[in-house]
Amino acid sequence: MASQAELSDKDVIKRRQRELNAFTRKHLKGVGDVRVDGVLGAATRKRIVHAKYWLGWNDRSHDWSSKLSHALARPRKASITSRGTVARGIKRRAQHNAAWVRSHFRSGVATYDGVRVAAWIVPYLDYARRRGWSGHLVSGYRDPAYSERLCYAMCGAPRCAGRCAGRSSNHSGSVKPRGAIDVSDYYVFGRIMQQQGAPSNPRLINRLGDRDPVHFSATGN
Repeated sequence: MASQAELSDKDVIKRRQRELNAFTRKHLKGVGDVRVDGVLGAATRKRIVHAKYWLGWNDRSHDWSSKLSHALARPRKASITSRGTVARGIKRRAQHNAAWVRSHFRSGVATYDGVRVAAWIVPYLDYARRRGWSGHLVSGYRDPAYSERLCYAMCGAPRCAGRCAGRSSNHSGSVKPRGAIDVSDYYVFGRIMQQQGAPSNPRLINRLGDRDPVHFSATGN
């Protein structure tokens, strides 16, 4: 097996993306994969921050370390971090999974690519896929309390201007026009959503630009 020194930067990032996906597949319900493309883009950076939160860490950066790699593989091993961190991570993952279960009893919420999403958005995803979008749904509907916890993970507050809306997030809505999605291959998805003939009542747009290019909703934020 090649050492990290023998791998290209792209190969290293691909390996990290696979590690992130393996962790979420095993320990978290309804979390879509990040795309394994070797690009340290917005979706991968956001997933690193969220993974640290789910592990019980209080580090809000998207920096990578060998410790993070080991913790993703063995999230219950206290010698990698600490007993307190492991216990906090177990609690956070349990809260996420409980919120996912509750979402199945929420009116107006469906499942797409194994992820819960406002049902009215499903035709938009189908339309994009029929027209060449090769990505998938990474995040959709979120319980309001869980949305708030993710803001604490990202910025240490219940909401962060321009980054995370907390309980008022469109991700926590299921009745049109409230609702939001994060997608991979977001450039192509956004272009398709602007095509003539795309669902337009309302249109799904992104107004966050480089701050959060993976996010689409009726308001764009």
